[in-house]
Amino acid sequence: MDGKLREAESAKVAALLDLLEPLMDEGHKVLVFSQFVTMLDLLRDIVKQRSGRALSRGRHRESRRVVKDFQTAKGGAVFLISLKAGGFG
Repeated sequence: MDGKLREAESAKVAALLDLLEPLMDEGHKVLVFSQFVTMLDLLRDIVKQRSGRALSRGRHRESRRVVKDFQTAKGGAVFLISLKAGGFG
């Protein structure tokens, strides 16, 4: 695990992963919102490393494709969305 991922393994991240992993194992799709894009980037790296199923939206020019990928994903997937991109920020 590189230093960036190790730094992100905080209590908050650990608690989030404790919630996410069983949901993904059961095939659920999960939306995670944050106002901090850098946190979403770290979470994306961690979720991809553990499960390979993380999509993010924030600075994407292909937002429609990313949304469609999430909607049509088979099995558990995590969609990481900045509050600003989600229309709430």
